[in-house]
Order: sequence, then C-alpha cells, then structure tokens
Amino acid sequence: MDLRVPPHFNKKTFVLLFIGFIVFTLAGTMLHELGHFLTGRLLGYKGQHISYAFTNMGYKPGTLPKTDEWNRDRLLFIMGGPLQTIATGTLSFLLLYLFCSDSVHRQKLKVGQWLLILLSLFWLRELFDFVCAVLMAIIGTYKYTGDEFKIALQLHWNRWLFSSVLALIAFVVLVIITFRFVPVQQRFTFLIAGLIGGIAGAVLWLVLLGPVIMP
Repeated sequence: MDLRVPPHFNKKTFVLLFIGFIVFTLAGTMLHELGHFLTGRLLGYKGQHISYAFTNMGYKPGTLPKTDEWNRDRLLFIMGGPLQTIATGTLSFLLLYLFCSDSVHRQKLKVGQWLLILLSLFWLRELFDFVCAVLMAIIGTYKYTGDEFKIALQLHWNRWLFSSVLALIAFVVLVIITFRFVPVQQRFTFLIAGLIGGIAGAVLWLVLLGPVIMP
C-alpha cells in the first residue's frame, strides 16, 4: 500500500494549524455565548447563566414574559451571539484584505496573518450549524433550536432561510480565504487541518470539556 504524504502536505504546519483550529473553535464558542450574555446585560436583564453552549436570558424587573417588550428583547438577545461571531469574522476578513493582500504570494504566512485567517473563519460557525441542522433533519432528530432558526421564528420567516443565507456567506468567505490569502503550497494542509481541527474542537468542548468545566 502506498502511504506517501500527499503533495504540499507539511506535518509541522498541520500540527500547528490543527491546534490553532481547536483553540479558536473553543474561543469562538465561548465568545458567541458571551455575545448573548452581554446583550442581555445591556438590555437590563439580570441573573443570566452562561454555560459551555447555552446562555439564558435571565430576568428584567418590571418586564413580564410574552409581552411586546419581552419579545423584542428576546429577539435582540438571540441575535447577540451570532452578531458577535459575524462581527469578529467580518472585521478580521476586512483586515486581511487591507494588510495581507500579498500573503498568497509568500512561501509561508506570518503568525499575525494566520491569526487573522482563523478569526475570519469565525464565520464557519454558520456553515457548521447549517450542516448539522441538515444532517439532523435528514435523520429526523433536529428540532430547529439553533439561534438562526429562533431568529427566523421571531421574525416570521421561513425557518431555513436565515441559516441558509449565512451558511452560503460563510462558504464564500472560506473559498476567498483559501484561494486569495493562503499560499498554494499550504492550501491542502490548511483545509485538512481546518476540517479535522474544527471537528475535534467542537467535540472536545461540546462533548468532553464544556459540560464538565461550564455545565
């Protein structure tokens, strides 16, 4: 059996990017929840509980559930997580365009350039959530509880519309980053490290560490 390493696969780069994707998956998940938490506080709500994968809205003195004010606040609270994730990814993506336009022509990237790429890929949360929703819907276990579906429900949109649009944008961001900013000789390593590292990071946090550290 031929077990030769594929062309343009660098083991050292793979290990570093693999670790980077795990770290940024964990960081992105917690920053997403922090977006919910801070939005609730800005709206005047108290008593929020922030966990490894969920943050409750808490309570606001004088505001009763199921009123117009509560429904408006709930929509903003739900949007707080995705907005944080999308804002971080978008700002980092713009910085890539402004300061790393020549990165694709380099033999290898600097640490700062890789950091901007990893931060830009916060967008991939939207693609990951959409793919998970599709797979779960196919096997009949998904109950449409993700933020994007909740936002669509609050706005009386088709429950798949908002998530589909964001997933498409995330895919476009990934394609642009891969072919516009990652050098040719590092692309294969980058994509493999991203796929394996991203999945490993999600499993590590959502299944193994998160429920123990932040139940």
